Amino acid sequence: MRLASIQKVGAAGSCFFLLGLIMQTQISPALLQYATKKSVCLKEGNMFRSIWSKLPFAIEFRVYMFNVTNHEDVEATGAKPIVREIGPYVYDMWHEKIKQRDRDEDDTVAFVVKDTFYYNKTKSKKLTGDEEIIVPHYFMLGMIHTILRVHPTTLPLIVKGLNSIFRKPSSMFIKAKVREILIDGLPIDCNVTDSAGLAICNELHAKWEEYHLKKLDTKTFALSVIGWMNASEDGDEYRVKRGIADVMEVGKIVALNDQEKLSVWDDEVCDSFHGTAGILYQPFFDKTGKDVLAIFASELCRSLVVYYESIGQFKGMRTLRYTADFGVDVDSHPHHRCYCHKSASCQMKGIFDLYKCVGTPIIVSHPHFFDADPYFITTVEGLSTNKKKHKIIADFHPSTGALINANFRAQVNMFLTKVEKFKLMRNFPEALLPLFWVDNVVILPKWILRILKMSDKIITSMELVNFTMIFGGLAMLLFAVFQYQQSIHVTSLVLEQKSTQTDAAGSSGPVAGHDDRAPQQNLVTMLTRNVDRQAELAEGRAKTAVYHQNSISVQPRAYSSYLE
Repeated sequence: MRLASIQKVGAAGSCFFLLGLIMQTQISPALLQYATKKSVCLKEGNMFRSIWSKLPFAIEFRVYMFNVTNHEDVEATGAKPIVREIGPYVYDMWHEKIKQRDRDEDDTVAFVVKDTFYYNKTKSKKLTGDEEIIVPHYFMLGMIHTILRVHPTTLPLIVKGLNSIFRKPSSMFIKAKVREILIDGLPIDCNVTDSAGLAICNELHAKWEEYHLKKLDTKTFALSVIGWMNASEDGDEYRVKRGIADVMEVGKIVALNDQEKLSVWDDEVCDSFHGTAGILYQPFFDKTGKDVLAIFASELCRSLVVYYESIGQFKGMRTLRYTADFGVDVDSHPHHRCYCHKSASCQMKGIFDLYKCVGTPIIVSHPHFFDADPYFITTVEGLSTNKKKHKIIADFHPSTGALINANFRAQVNMFLTKVEKFKLMRNFPEALLPLFWVDNVVILPKWILRILKMSDKIITSMELVNFTMIFGGLAMLLFAVFQYQQSIHVTSLVLEQKSTQTDAAGSSGPVAGHDDRAPQQNLVTMLTRNVDRQAELAEGRAKTAVYHQNSISVQPRAYSSYLE
């Protein structure tokens, strides 16, 4: 290859290499960030804002109830409760954000969450909601535990009030249909006139919304699991970052009901907002899982840390799997102590006391006390932990931060304890009784997954082009260097041979009748052919062919003249 061609190949290789390197490290990331910022921010009018405002698909809300099969023995002899899980009762939960108010000065948007539940008969299979189960009376049990915590001396008065409202109940357990427990509600009849009953009912009249009750009429309330929030438009108002100014802050909660921090835990750290509200997260996840995420759960009055677990796949897409728990770890995180009602409660792993949050001694855990202190599962029979079924999981799309697949699982429990001054609980055992557990299943629909897959393909194609230029240019550059070194080596051989022939001719002198120039010229021609490989070889073959043709044409004429 001629020197000029070698230089062209080397120059082209250098250009491709540098261009590919700049594209991969500078231009492509900048283009990706620009496109992502434009698409995932909560700017009015863009597609992401419309999806965020009203999810175009239903969240699958599964409820598993616990039926207490030996309630009579529990009350009479303090027997260990035996429970049987029934479910799932599946609801389609349609989620939307209403009453939105944008504020440009701090790049935020305020909204109220509205969730509407529809019973899914197909996914619930044979369960209709008319199944009767036996559960503790949530209101009575919660009222007794609340009084024991705040005003134990008033317990006799509260017992009189409960006897008045519930017409002298004979048991702390009731038989009710699942639909009544979940949606319709268990009735609380405040049509009473005695002072003890009125004391309780006046409290309910003043704070029935705070206690998440349904008001059926002026004197009747109902306590349900999800009925109080079904299609409600009067929930908490969130204010979150839109991410227009800084996309890494998209969805970050900054205020709840116009308050920039909570007033629940009496602690600066625990009362502060951390993370996002709902299922919205920032883009550009670290692909090795170095990001530690947080989500604010208003139902818990706290933020949950979401930890990286592994790299995964979901329907052909690469995902990052995260998990979370409800545990309070005082040893590793001393500020967690503010979440505890008593210091002793903090020693029990895997539970979270909601009393300070909701005013009722509700205990939250993973289903079947998964990953909780082993003590709890020994207090109840009929439970069996299953990591795959009971663990919280969340699969994220690394580039956009979209939540592709998730199971948010939580179990609601209440303590059973012996209360000497209340006949119905005089023989109760010490146990943490599971009431029900829920599984919120989020799976993005196929059309959204196709958009995310397309973005992955675009990123992969850009990287393929960039690396092709990088490695292709590097190969061309190395080839040019190799060819240049070869040409330098051959040229040095030619010059060395010329020098040797000149020295030999000068020492021996010319031979009479013999021309030494021809061999030298042939040698030079041969060496030159090594430098100009293809062109000179072709020329040499052509000259040889002409020479042979001339020789063949001369020989016949000489033979014919001899014959003549």
